[in-house]
Amino acid sequence: MNDLLIKVIVRLAGVHDSLGPQAFEKAAKRALVGIATAVKDEGEERAGIDGSGRKCGTVVRFPLGKTTGTIAASNDNVEDT
Repeated sequence: MNDLLIKVIVRLAGVHDSLGPQAFEKAAKRALVGIATAVKDEGEERAGIDGSGRKCGTVVRFPLGKTTGTIAASNDNVEDT
């Protein structure tokens, strides 16, 4: 375990030195996501979930209004009772 931890730290330090603090931060965040994914997968495996029900595909963004005033404007026509 210690060797892998040292390799991760050395790699991230190299990213910081070579590419700067912004690249380091992006790489560190992605490393944390990778760790979380591995932990989740291990937990599912230990729980007996094989993951065959998971679907892979494209995530489609839900279209949102460009302003928040659209809701307020639509409420202007509502009569108080």
